[in-house]
This record gives sequence, structure tokens and C-alpha cells, in this order.
Amino acid sequence: MIETRRAVAGDAAELVRLRAVMLGAMAGQPVEPGPWQQEALAMLRARLAEPEPTMAAYVVDAPDGVGLAACAVGAVDLRLGGPANPSGRTGYV
Repeated sequence: MIETRRAVAGDAAELVRLRAVMLGAMAGQPVEPGPWQQEALAMLRARLAEPEPTMAAYVVDAPDGVGLAACAVGAVDLRLGGPANPSGRTGYV
């Protein structure tokens, strides 16, 4: 059985690595390293450590115990409300 767990700030580097894998697969070529990785790393470390987070990630540890095998990340965003969404609360996975 595959077990998932909620990611913690210490998983941030692996989440960034998996994002690069996903983006590369979508583009059909590896993603170039760049400043986006440090920005993503800092953002994940901060947001996953918030006492009342508006971002969550769930991960599957790699079978060999080194790194992560899979993840899903979701975020709640607060925008200006409107008739179809009075609270302005939206989500993205």
C-alpha cells in the first residue's frame, strides 16, 4: 500500500525537484536550472511552515527512502469577490 503524508518545510527541496520533473515532462525537454528554483524553495519553506497555511502538499516517500516519489500541491488564494464567488476564495492544485 502506498502511504501519503503531509509535506513539511523540510520537503521543499524535493518538491522543487519534482516540479522541475513535471515541467520538463510537459515541455518535452528538461527544465533549465535558474532563479525560479531558489524562489520556489524559499516560498515553499515559508508557506509550509505557516501556523495556518493556505498551501498544503501531500507527498509519497521514495521506496528506497531517499527523496520523494510523488506529490500534490494545492493553494488557496484570496481575490476580490464577485457575484459568482462572494468570498473571493479560490483554489489551485
